[in-house]
This record gives sequence, structure tokens and C-alpha cells, in this order.
Amino acid sequence: MAPSVRPKLIVIAASTAGPPALKQLLAELPAGFPAPLLLVQHTLKGMTGQLAEQLASQTRLKVREARAGESPEAGTMLIAPGDWHLELAAGEGGAARVTLHQGPK
Repeated sequence: MAPSVRPKLIVIAASTAGPPALKQLLAELPAGFPAPLLLVQHTLKGMTGQLAEQLASQTRLKVREARAGESPEAGTMLIAPGDWHLELAAGEGGAARVTLHQGPK
């Protein structure tokens, strides 16, 4: 029997047709999911807050727009705000921290 693999982080990138697939995927994930999730969704500026609310209503995970400086947490999906790049950088104690910027596309 193969050992189980527990991901440390799940990253998802989706285009404009991604929300239906995301809803289906997230509906299948259990409460207490053991890894943080990051989402970069190609969408209009100002629309990711609404997307976060819609996804949160259809899953047992916490879903919200990412904020600079926060650490990804298991069972939570952070969505890059529209028109922003989301990256991870080492923070205090080596913990991953979200950075947001509007560099070149």
C-alpha cells in the first residue's frame, strides 16, 4: 500500500470559465481540509469578493480575498484580489506570508 501524500499547499489558477468547476471541486472537500488553498482567478477588478462569498456558501471551507501579510491556513482558500498578483514570501520564523502587488502582467 502506497503511503498517503498530504499536500502542504494547493494552488489553483482559473480563467473566466473557472467558477463552475471551482464550485464543484470545493463542494467535495471536507471540513477540516488539511491544507491551505490559494486561488488566482482571471476576473474583473472588484469581483473577487463576490466570488469568495459565492464559493464560501457552497463549501465547508473558509473562503475570502487574500490580505497582504497573512499566513495561509489549512481549511481556508485565499483568493487573489482582482487585478493583483498573489505571491508567497518567507515571513517571521520562516512561515509563508501572502504578498500582493500589481507588477507587470
